[in-house]
Amino acid sequence: TYGRNTVNIVVEESPDPKGMLSARGAVMVPINVLVLYPGYMITGNLVADNVNVGEPVNAKVEMDNIGEPTIADAYADITFYDASDRIVGKLRTSHKSLQSFQHATLNGSLDTAGLDAGRYKAIAVVHFDGNQETYNATFNIGKKDVDFGDYQTSLQRGGINEFRYEATS
Repeated sequence: TYGRNTVNIVVEESPDPKGMLSARGAVMVPINVLVLYPGYMITGNLVADNVNVGEPVNAKVEMDNIGEPTIADAYADITFYDASDRIVGKLRTSHKSLQSFQHATLNGSLDTAGLDAGRYKAIAVVHFDGNQETYNATFNIGKKDVDFGDYQTSLQRGGINEFRYEATS
């Protein structure tokens, strides 16, 4: 069948015909086989880095051509969303071509100036020779502030004290 397949090769020792009870050894080796799809087919994923406020988010789509035809042109349109699903940015990655079995990385960068700290998501639509695939990722924009809340205000002198606090960044 098309796609990733595993074949196990087993070598097993013959049992001792003289004894009533015997042990025998065996070795199994898996062999992974990738059978190309007859048409266009890619596998991939999207990665977006966690950053501090004001730093650019590097986004990259890692992809593999597991189809028979060569992909002449592949690129991704990546849309970035805040926690309320509002669009906060868009970019188009570099263009690449891929032979069968070839790996490529499509890169882009989003300027986060003006974006608040929080959790964000990115959705990449990869376009390749009239086809498309979609990949998702989440990332955080953080700030270097640390808020210590709900902490103990008094400690006793002359001993070891337990100190509890809650910190958020």
